Amino acid sequence: MPLAQRWCYFPGVDSDEALLFKCYDSVARDGVRSSAHTAFADPTSPPGAKVRESIEARTIALFDAA
Repeated sequence: MPLAQRWCYFPGVDSDEALLFKCYDSVARDGVRSSAHTAFADPTSPPGAKVRESIEARTIALFDAA
């Protein structure tokens, strides 16, 4: 069965806001185990628009079931 894709676009994110992506989970919750993210040149950006930046940080969290 092919996996469905859903694309989301957040054009109005301000510098004091953030998005968090779950890159991988060993347990599938609601059928979701991972997420990919990408960037693209937005043709609707006005000339001279402020450049957007991203920071990627990877974290591992281990939880003991006991």
